[in-house]
Amino acid sequence: MVYNQGMFLWLIFYALPFFAWLATWPFFVKKAVQSRALRIAVWLALGVCFAKFAAFRAFGGSAFLPLLPGAVVRIWSIAYSFAMLLAAFSMLFASLERLAKILRPHLKSERATAAIAAAGALAATASGHGEAWRIPRTVKRELSLSLLPPAFDGLRIVHLSDLHISSAAPRRRTEKIVEIVNSLDADVVAITGDIVDAPVDEIEGDVAPLAGLKAKFGVFGCTGNHEFYVGYDVWREVFAKCGIAMLENSHRILERGDAHIAIGGIMDPQGMAMRNPYGEAFSGPDARLAFASAPADAFKILLAHRPVRLAKHAREGVRLQLSGHTHGGAMPGLATIIANANEGHVRGFYAEHGVLLFVHPGSGQWAGFPMRICNPQEITLLVLRAG
Repeated sequence: MVYNQGMFLWLIFYALPFFAWLATWPFFVKKAVQSRALRIAVWLALGVCFAKFAAFRAFGGSAFLPLLPGAVVRIWSIAYSFAMLLAAFSMLFASLERLAKILRPHLKSERATAAIAAAGALAATASGHGEAWRIPRTVKRELSLSLLPPAFDGLRIVHLSDLHISSAAPRRRTEKIVEIVNSLDADVVAITGDIVDAPVDEIEGDVAPLAGLKAKFGVFGCTGNHEFYVGYDVWREVFAKCGIAMLENSHRILERGDAHIAIGGIMDPQGMAMRNPYGEAFSGPDARLAFASAPADAFKILLAHRPVRLAKHAREGVRLQLSGHTHGGAMPGLATIIANANEGHVRGFYAEHGVLLFVHPGSGQWAGFPMRICNPQEITLLVLRAG
């Protein structure tokens, strides 16, 4: 079966919310509301909540990139999340209610289950959005790497991913993240894609604080899929002005004495479908090209937005891969689906084919679905240990 991204996005953004809205009528509205007129009013109000992506596309640029005031994006996203969770909880509790009535035929509990579903959806929405918009926590992780040159023992890499800077995640948030990163005394700052979620002329000021990032060897990045939705050919120049070395199937060498680390980055495959103003297609991911001409004895670290292709990267000598993209799975249940779409990788460490993979849970949140349940954000400090 050939994967069709356009069809997948249509199903997720438009078909799924529409059918969820239809489901709220029998599973929630009819049970919770007595008056027919009020039922229709409540159902239409829920329809507005479910129509978020369609409205963003109609009035705010696109479903992926709502060019609307941050407050509008946040409020509508909260309403959408509540509506989706309400539909899910209502269907779940309706199933349990049906089972209970089989066991106790005279049980009358429709309004009670509707109230429980609404309360559960409200609590989950509040928790999920609170986690999504907070400043990420700092987590320190030590990695033991048998082939790491002893000269690099204790190398400190601050890993950021999926910042998704937009009108809904503005400058003050970026400034705080930069302040935290600079307090960690990094040798390297690595940013594994999805840095921005709007065109340059909309949020360049919100991105500007990234120019303040400090690291002894430098700040390195790779493209995510979202960079290509908003004009990467322009953003690459802005990132360069911010001091971020975007590794486009290329690498940089870190030296300590006679020891070397090659830190490389690959392009996100989304770039293959996009073209720059000169009509040239961006290349796809190529780890072989990324490490071309690297010293044979260099320890290879790869920045790759998507946590995939470990077997292929191992053949190119990669020993440590830093990735993001999955947002840690967002929430239980959804995490399983996201893992299946990323070769089983969703959050944390995986050792496969001689490669140690770290999948970052994200340092921000896409405004399209800003929900995190049991899945905190991170600014991750990786301390590399030889042995």
